[in-house]
Amino acid sequence: MQGTSGPTEVTPQRGTVTAASATSVTVASTDGLRATYAITSSTMVKRDRATVAGDKLLVGDSAVVRASGSTATVVRDLSPAAGSKVGSRAGQHGMNSRRHVPTTRCPTV
Repeated sequence: MQGTSGPTEVTPQRGTVTAASATSVTVASTDGLRATYAITSSTMVKRDRATVAGDKLLVGDSAVVRASGSTATVVRDLSPAAGSKVGSRAGQHGMNSRRHVPTTRCPTV
């Protein structure tokens, strides 16, 4: 990601929301990482495709956070109800499946 003063490192974390407020979100990953990220006016926060305030994130929801340092740039939250809809379509490109992309063979010249 290109920041105003040069490249900016953006770190993603996938896990479960363990705390949330209007100004921060804490996410715990299955690998044991637990991190708290600041939510600012420039953070994009989504819950089940709707743009929401940070305090609308719920403990127990699945989330992916993209952050620059300790400030979240994007928080994508998926409620259990929406997650079950995704899970029922797991074979149809669900959250944890990989989409099959057909390849074309180019003739060797």
